[in-house]
Amino acid sequence: MISLLGSALVEFALAWYLTIQTGSATVLATAVMVALLPQVILGPFIGPLIDRWNRKKIMIGADLTIH
Repeated sequence: MISLLGSALVEFALAWYLTIQTGSATVLATAVMVALLPQVILGPFIGPLIDRWNRKKIMIGADLTIH
């Protein structure tokens, strides 16, 4: 849960940073869309598979690939 919260905060901060730097609402919308689309598209397909695998290894692997 802490990892997901941290990732969400980074996505939020990055979207606002880009918006402040460019002053564009289009940049904000694009940044949010790019952050959310993989979860929306892959979630229904990957979710059932992940439920069958070792949760601890998946979390470690996901955290290692993010950083």
